[in-house]
Amino acid sequence: SRGLGDVYKRQNIYYDTDVDGKPIELSSDQYSNISLDALNVGSSEQRTTTLDWLRGVDVFDDDSSNLTTENRFFADPLHSRPFVVTYGGTSAAPEDVLFAMSNIGTLHAFDPAIGSELWAYLPPEHHDNPIDYITANNTLQHTYGLDGELTVITKEAANSTSTNFSIESVKLYFGERRGGSRYYGIDASNARSGTPSAAPFTQLFKITGAMHSKPVSVPNVGSADAGFGDLAQTWSKMVPAKLKYANGSKDVLVFSGGYDPSHDSQS
Repeated sequence: SRGLGDVYKRQNIYYDTDVDGKPIELSSDQYSNISLDALNVGSSEQRTTTLDWLRGVDVFDDDSSNLTTENRFFADPLHSRPFVVTYGGTSAAPEDVLFAMSNIGTLHAFDPAIGSELWAYLPPEHHDNPIDYITANNTLQHTYGLDGELTVITKEAANSTSTNFSIESVKLYFGERRGGSRYYGIDASNARSGTPSAAPFTQLFKITGAMHSKPVSVPNVGSADAGFGDLAQTWSKMVPAKLKYANGSKDVLVFSGGYDPSHDSQS
């Protein structure tokens, strides 16, 4: 069905990033920048309906309330787990952000104190997922998006104290599990206070392996990033480590080569 999950209030959703990794907000004047093929829809009218729905408009009146301006949808976080980061404040009044991912393909940032969404990011690689949920086209075969595990690395600010905590940086790293063969790196240091002039996040990198197209069981080595032609579905969590490098050391992220879904069938 379309109405999975609980009720929450959608704020800003971003559908792509610019050359500097800054997010581009999905407003109605941006709809024409997303092709019909990318959304897997057949008309401009269906594109408008899909993107309105994605932005939180209850276009189908799923709850039969006769109100179509409210939001009633949150897709399933099947294997990913939410993660809470404290950005500042005190023990009595912490300034937290809850990060969660879902199989529609979105990374969400919530204010857990009031249950309100701060923002969401749907990478362009998963623009064709919403229509599966709208049409219930995933009843026989599940739709996967951002279904991996979050790795969160934080750095406390130099002036932070036990009574007045503050954080300098927050970095998020995650894969897709059955959603594909990509890994993403996100700088979410500004997640709580993002404004149009100061974006709430920056995409640091995207690694693309050989099973990033649909169906993801079909490898496409030629379109993988250089050096990642053997990267299959990104099931493993990215693990931070410090390795000896040249005459010093280097911070790295370690992950496996992925899962080949051809092993789903016993032979």
